[in-house]
This record gives sequence, structure tokens and C-alpha cells, in this order.
Amino acid sequence: MSTKPGKTPRRVNFQKSSDPLQVFCRIRPLQNAYEESCISVLSSTTIQLTPPDGSNPRYFNNKEVQYVFKKIFDTDSDQKQIYMEVAHPLVDNLIHGKNGLLLTYGVTGSGKTYTMNGSPTDGGIMTRCIDVLFNSILAYQPPRHTFKPDKMNGFEILSSDEIKQVRGVKTLGVKKNVECRVKDEEKIEQVDEDNVYSVFVSYVEIYNNSVYDLLEEIPEGGTGDKSKSTPLNNRLIREDSCQNMYVHGANEIEVTTAEEALQVLYKGQARKKMARTLCNKESSRSHSVFMIRLVQVRLLY
Repeated sequence: MSTKPGKTPRRVNFQKSSDPLQVFCRIRPLQNAYEESCISVLSSTTIQLTPPDGSNPRYFNNKEVQYVFKKIFDTDSDQKQIYMEVAHPLVDNLIHGKNGLLLTYGVTGSGKTYTMNGSPTDGGIMTRCIDVLFNSILAYQPPRHTFKPDKMNGFEILSSDEIKQVRGVKTLGVKKNVECRVKDEEKIEQVDEDNVYSVFVSYVEIYNNSVYDLLEEIPEGGTGDKSKSTPLNNRLIREDSCQNMYVHGANEIEVTTAEEALQVLYKGQARKKMARTLCNKESSRSHSVFMIRLVQVRLLY
């Protein structure tokens, strides 16, 4: 049912000029050709929702509603375009010392996982961010173990002797092949050549008001998939000396290539709490946060 002629649809603005948060909308293609879409793209920033015939008036009240976003990505928008407009500026900011946050929000089956992870031949936002980051800093990375997390949301710089004493990096046992994929060759051109850059990643899950480290080292033993059979420990959220919040005790893994970073990402994803729904056979039951920290220090000559 549609609104009466001449009646102005209700308008909801998700993107106010004074709001530092940018909200984008991606429209997923219909799965069946015979389905009729209730979404109309009015402009590059506005969509209109029209309740389908037979919809419950208790929820829709038979009214059309318009929603305003920073930008609308229609069904023809590809992964590369979405990365360049949504996430590429955040990678640029990261390399230049600024924090950034990107999250996906939507009902189960709306395409959040595809938008973030993509496929081996057409990567999503997360894989492209990792590719572009390492493409940009490849020539400016110090030896592994130059920096060490201090467990209080900061890092220590190790001496050459201390670096030699550090043991080899323990692998996370990920079997997923990340080599057979199409990499994004984009990179940030303006990189400070007087700095060295090291990348650390962590991955936490928020479930039932508890926080878990998806990269927690789990003792060997038992049968089956140890990452799913052994419960993870609940972690505390604390405040550091600069009043920044962090997950105390969460593992921060140093990665020196995009492939290493993706191995860590996929290992954490395998430990997430999943369940089957009517719309999605593997739906996440929690919120998860994959954090990329870029440690950079100026060289002294």
C-alpha cells in the first residue's frame, strides 16, 4: 500500500552536517528476480521505503519514509568503489597518526559479512584496508619485534640485543589459504619516509555483556576444534594513562604482511559465536571488533 497522493513522506536524516560520524547505506540486490523492492533511490544521498502490499500497519502505518545518508550505494556498486569512498580515507588517516572507526550495521542476511570480507577474487573493506596499509608501508618496516606491547595499551622499544632474545612468533594454526586471492594494489602515496612502521592486530568479541579475546592462546589437548571446545576467558575493560579505554590482557599480534594479518583475522572469525537463523545459516550471535594498531617512530640520524 502506498501513501495518499499529495501527502509528504516522513523524512529521517542520518547524516547531519554537524555530525562527525558518516553514515553510508548499501542496498543489497534482491535474491529472487520475481521479488519487488520496497526501496527507491531518490538521489545519491536519499532513499525512500514504501511498505509492500499486505504489510502490517502496526509497524508501517502505510506510510512512505525517506532516509538521508552521506551516500547511497545502489545494487550496481562494487567492492572497490565502496572501499575507496568509505574506508580508504581511514587508512590514510591511520598512516598519518589519526584514529578511525568503521562498523557495519544491519539485520541478519543484509550483506555485512560480504561487504567486510568479500570473496577471494573480490575483496571486501577489511581485506582491502589490510592490503593498502602494507602496500604503503612496505619499504619502511623495521625488523620484527622492534616494538613490544606493554600490556597497558602502549608499546616498548626493544634494543637489538633484546630483539635477538625474543623467541620466534608462534603460529595460530590457521589452515585457510590466503595466497589464492586477488590483492588490492592501491596504496597511500604520502608516507613519512623518516618513520618506521609496525602493525599489531587484536580481535575481541562482545557477547552477553562480556568481552572475550578471540586470539587467546588455548592450551593444547582435547579432541575436535580446540578453538570452539575450550571456553575463552572474560576480559576486563580498563582505562590507560591517557584515559583511553582498552581490553586488558587481549593479545596483540605483530604482523608484517597482509597475509599474516588475514591469517589472524580468519583465526579469530573461526572462534566467534555463530548460530543458524531463518535468513542466514551462519549468523554471528555477538559483536566483534578487529583492531589494527600502527606503531610509528621517527628515525634518528
